[in-house]
Amino acid sequence: MTTPRTALDVIHQAYKERPDLRLAVNSSQTLIGAWDQNQHRFVLAAALLITGGWVSCSYDILVNGRPICADWHEIPSHSRQEAIP
Repeated sequence: MTTPRTALDVIHQAYKERPDLRLAVNSSQTLIGAWDQNQHRFVLAAALLITGGWVSCSYDILVNGRPICADWHEIPSHSRQEAIP
């Protein structure tokens, strides 16, 4: 298995294992968000390091009490797309 390089690579790999997830990327595709049903929004799940590797994030990074990322763009899984009539 190759190491994922881009946010879309990471998301597609995650969907292979868990097609029920809802995942999104930010505009620059350096952050990956996962849908949090309790908060009814995407929350930070992974971030791209300047070294090119990905790290998981189990919490939001806040600036002035607000999450740093609010411009999420959902990337639907193929299985969920097929289920939508």
